[in-house]
Amino acid sequence: MSSTEVRKNSKAKANLVAFWEWFKSAAWLQVLLIVGVVVAVVVSIPYIIRAIPTESDSQFYESHQITYDRLNEYIDGGNAECQGGIGNTQGAVTADGDLEGFVLFIYKDNCSNCDSMESYIESWYNTFNENYNANLKFYSLNVGWVPGDEDASSEKEGTDVKAYDNDYISLDEQNALINILAPVYYDLPDYYHNSSFSQTNEESIIQDVVTAKTTIPTPIVAQYTRAKGSTGAYEPTKVFIGQMGSLAVNNRDDVSTMLQDIYNITLYRGQ
Repeated sequence: MSSTEVRKNSKAKANLVAFWEWFKSAAWLQVLLIVGVVVAVVVSIPYIIRAIPTESDSQFYESHQITYDRLNEYIDGGNAECQGGIGNTQGAVTADGDLEGFVLFIYKDNCSNCDSMESYIESWYNTFNENYNANLKFYSLNVGWVPGDEDASSEKEGTDVKAYDNDYISLDEQNALINILAPVYYDLPDYYHNSSFSQTNEESIIQDVVTAKTTIPTPIVAQYTRAKGSTGAYEPTKVFIGQMGSLAVNNRDDVSTMLQDIYNITLYRGQ
C-alpha cells in the first residue's frame, strides 16, 4: 500500500471516530432517530398485516354452499351426490364401514368462531380426502341476515325481520332445522356439550328466530348418515353446536379433533 493510500485510510478512520464521538454527544439526534424508526414501524404495520394470510382469506364455506331446499333433497336420499365416506371409528374411512353420509356446517358471515375455523377445516378436509381417498362430503349453509355481507348482517340482525335478505334459508326454515338438530345434540354424552349450550339453557338454542330477531346459533356441525347401500333417507346422528366440549375453535388441532369425530374417524372422549 502506498503512503498516499495510508494517509487516506488514516484520515477516513479519524473522521469516522470524530463522527461517532459527536453522535454519542448529540442526544437530540439519537431521540430523533428512535422516533423515526418507531414511526416507520407503525406506518408499515397495516401493509405487513395485509401481506399475512388470515382465516378470512379462505372461501371454503362459499365453495361448498347449498340451500335449505338442496339439503332436504340430500336428506331424502334420492341424490347420490351427497353419498360420502363415514369412518368406522378405527382411525380412517375404510370400505368396511357400515355407514355413508355427509356433514353439514351451518354458519353466518358475522360469526367470528366460524371465521376462526374456516381455514383449519379447509386444510384438514382437503388433506384427509387426498391422503386417504376418503370421499368425505362437506356442505355449508349460510343462515346470516345478509349473506356475503358481514357488516350488513351485524347491523340488521336483531333489528327487523323485514331486513332479513337470505335466499338460502328462510327464518321459518331455520326454526324447523334447529328443532330437528337440537334434540340430537342433547342426546349426546355430556362431554360433547359446551357451557354456552348446556341442557340447562336449552332455550338459547330452541327459540323462535322470528320473535328473537336473530339466527339459530352458529356454528352448528351436523353429521347425516344412513346404512351403506341404503336408498332411504339420511338422519342427523351427531351434532355439535358452537364447539365440541371444551375444544377451541381457534386451535388447529382442536378443530381437527372435532372433524375426526364428526366423520366417525376417531372419537372425542372429552378432556
